[in-house]
Amino acid sequence: MRLNSRQMREAIKGIAFTKGSPHTPWWSSPNVVGLCFARKLQRGRLGDVVLQVHVRKKRARDKVPTGRLVPDFITHGGKRIWTDVHEVGASRLEVLVSTARPTRPGYDIGHVDAGAGTLGCVVSSRVTGEKLGLSCAHVVALSGEGSVGDRVLCPSRPGATSIGQLGKARFGSLVEIAAPSLDWSASIDNVDAATFRPDSQSDLSSEIALVGATPAGILDDVAIGTRVKKVGAATELTFGEVQAVHWLASLPYPQSDGSVAEIWFGDQIGVTRFTAPGDSGALVLEDASNAAIGLHLGSTDTLSVCSPIGRVLDRLHCDLA
Repeated sequence: MRLNSRQMREAIKGIAFTKGSPHTPWWSSPNVVGLCFARKLQRGRLGDVVLQVHVRKKRARDKVPTGRLVPDFITHGGKRIWTDVHEVGASRLEVLVSTARPTRPGYDIGHVDAGAGTLGCVVSSRVTGEKLGLSCAHVVALSGEGSVGDRVLCPSRPGATSIGQLGKARFGSLVEIAAPSLDWSASIDNVDAATFRPDSQSDLSSEIALVGATPAGILDDVAIGTRVKKVGAATELTFGEVQAVHWLASLPYPQSDGSVAEIWFGDQIGVTRFTAPGDSGALVLEDASNAAIGLHLGSTDTLSVCSPIGRVLDRLHCDLA
């Protein structure tokens, strides 16, 4: 039976907040982490709207104690409401906008004056051997107009302000900037990236947030169909598939005079859209091996754009740490 919004809300309140509710035995299970109304997914197709019970891990019915079983339907207000059990894993807070140290790849970062994006990975300078952070120049270096020594914040100024921690966001300073060129003849080799030195080496971890691993080398020859993932400050851990290689792509870059210039980048990698604003700078990894593929730059309506990581590292005289 179809319910309106008020009836849906009342049904959930009746289950969760009514003392002595007949639904208490299954609702009070530690495996249950949420309730909502959503369309049932069955055999890959979306069906009718049902009461969806979110669990950490879905188990076979014969493995669940009788008292903990979610019934096929419940009755509320004289209406029969069908149910569905949906596995969602463990819930968590959005932890990537944080002053916690050590900072991990995937965290929100930015230039002291403007910009917000993602710490991509930790690299090792081929010149000094020190550990540095890597992201896009348009995230930490004012699209290339910043200067060596400028402050880098973690979280970014907008992120730190949103959680009331701007005073604790000082993190490091710019070391090297590779800004993309407006010159068409430079487009094939264009790079948008920058490195920065943490104020304390111990404040920077190589382990990628939510992945729990460091990059496992570099995959240079990326094939169409390769399954990939990334951790970005905006959308966290998401997955995609490479759909374009050797892509000559253009992206709009705001200029200091208020205009917007289309800057071209050659040999880019196109992934099914799996990013959002704030993910720029995220490291793209092959899903199965955790090998580094590229540095995420931006997107079109249908594809996410990333630069081959080998080119980025060579331009900045670094290796993966």
